[in-house]
Amino acid sequence: MLGARVRWARNLRSRLAQDVAREAGLSVASLSRIEKADESFLSFEALSALSSALSVPMDWLTEEPRAYSSDQGTLFRANSKMTKRSQETVKTWKMLLAEMLATLDRSITLLPTTLVTRKGPVDPVEAATAVRDSMDLRSDEPVGHLMRSLESLGIFIGVHPFDEELHLRNHDASSGWYNLDTGRAVPIVLCREHSSWERTRFSVAHEAGHLAMHRHGSGADREAEATSFAAELLMPHEQLSREWPTRVTIHNLLPLKRRWGVSIAALIQQGYRHGLVSEDRRVSLFKQLSNGRDPATGQRWRIREPGADERQVERPLLIANALEVAYGTPPDLDALFSELPSTRDREWYSDFLPNFSCTWSRNLRNPTHRTPAVPPKADNVVSIIDYADLRRSQAHRE
Repeated sequence: MLGARVRWARNLRSRLAQDVAREAGLSVASLSRIEKADESFLSFEALSALSSALSVPMDWLTEEPRAYSSDQGTLFRANSKMTKRSQETVKTWKMLLAEMLATLDRSITLLPTTLVTRKGPVDPVEAATAVRDSMDLRSDEPVGHLMRSLESLGIFIGVHPFDEELHLRNHDASSGWYNLDTGRAVPIVLCREHSSWERTRFSVAHEAGHLAMHRHGSGADREAEATSFAAELLMPHEQLSREWPTRVTIHNLLPLKRRWGVSIAALIQQGYRHGLVSEDRRVSLFKQLSNGRDPATGQRWRIREPGADERQVERPLLIANALEVAYGTPPDLDALFSELPSTRDREWYSDFLPNFSCTWSRNLRNPTHRTPAVPPKADNVVSIIDYADLRRSQAHRE
C-alpha cells in the first residue's frame, strides 16, 4: 500500500486522521506512519478496513502514483487565510490532474513545453517580456485569450468547482511542475471555477509567473514577484504609460480595462507600481471602487467592477483536445476510466471533465441542455485552437 494514496484519499474526503484511524481499527500514530512511508505492507483485513474507512477501492490504495511534484513545492494565489489543510487538499487535486496527464501521455505524445524558465534571481518584468516574446506578441498587443496562449506553450490548465463553503473559500489558483511516470515534466495550473473573468485571467497569469520564475527555487518575495509578472504579462508598463489617461478616474480607466483584459484594480496597482499614480490617488481610487455602485443593480463595485459583464470567463482546452486525440470526439469515457486509477463511481478525476471549452464538456456541465454538435456562430465565441494546431504553431516557433 502506498502512503501517498492514503494521504490523498484522506485529504479528498476532508477527514481527520483520528476519525479515519478509529474506523480502520488503527492508532493515529500507525496511520501517520503509513501516510509518511513510501510503501507499507498490511494484512488483507487491515487494508480492507482502511479502504472502507476512506471509501476507496483497495486497488486505488495500492497503485503506484503516476506523477510526482518536481519543483520547490506547490505555489498558490490565495488569500492569507487559506489553511494548511486546504493547501494539502489543493495539492492532492493537482496531483490527480497530473495523473490524468500521465495516463494520456501513455497513449499519445502530449504537447511539449516551451515555456521559458529562469534560474537564480529573476526580474519579473524581464521574465514576463520573455514569455510575451514566446507568444509572438508585440509590446502594444494585449493577450487575447490568456489560457489559450499559455496552452500553446505547453502549460496544462485545469479548472475545478471547489466547494467554497467546505474548505476552499480562499483559493484562486495554484501551480507546479510534475514529473510523469512516462519520463517527462509538465507545468500545471489548477484554478477554482470563478464567475469573474478579470480575477480568473490575473490568477492564471500569476501562476504562469510562478512556473516561469520559481521552478528552481524562490525567495520570500515570490508572491510579489508572481504578481508583478502577471501585471507585466497582461499590461506591459511602458505601453501602458503611453495610453495612461491624463486625469485618472474609475471611468477613464474603463477603456484600458477593456483593451488589456484586466480589472480596474489591477490597472491602478500597475500604474502605482510604475509611477503613473501617486499613493494618495491610489488610495482615493480604491475608496471609489469600494464605495461605488452599479446604478442599474445597486451592487458595489468592489464586488463587481464596471465592465464585469463584457467578457466571458476563460476556460482551458489543451487537455480536452488531448482527450479527444486519445479517446475520440466526444471522448470514450469508459475507455478513459478503464485506464485511470480505480476510484469509487469514477469520482475525482471526472470532476475536471465538465470545465473545458468544448461542446462535449459543456454538455457534461449542462446534461439537460445539450449543445448541438455544430453550435451557431456568435461574435463573442472565442475561436478554439485544436491540439493539432497547437502542435503546428509550436513547430513553427521552433
